[in-house]
Amino acid sequence: GTEQLIRAHLDILLLNILSNSYSDTSRTRLSTTARERSDQDVTERLIAYMQKELDSDLSLEHMCKHMHISKTLLVRLFKQQTGQSVMKYYKQLKINKAKTLIRERRHNMTEIAEILGYPSIHSFSRHFKHATDMTPSDYSRSIQARL
Repeated sequence: GTEQLIRAHLDILLLNILSNSYSDTSRTRLSTTARERSDQDVTERLIAYMQKELDSDLSLEHMCKHMHISKTLLVRLFKQQTGQSVMKYYKQLKINKAKTLIRERRHNMTEIAEILGYPSIHSFSRHFKHATDMTPSDYSRSIQARL
């Protein structure tokens, strides 16, 4: 009986400590300026992470785990800061990198698809065409025509 009584008192103590710590944080909310800086910092760190991981096929879940933030909050913050969805921004980063690689002419389209973490040349071409309204080959030819 003594062990149960001690356990019950410890539970009550822990609950009191937790409830006091939560009530303290509600009194010390971030100012609007500090919150905006914090939101901007989260967005900048996420963009840096996306740029570093262009060779991967990142999902929103991976990004949330890396940033230690909920999916709902991440999506909302990113949209407020950039005006775009997280995944649309990430895909646009990949397309911009693909354009750079095509202009450099050091890799063929299959290699570029591999560099950017696409599972196949077909999915890369489909994604590129959807984003730019031209195939990677058409883009390459348009670059050559300008030179």
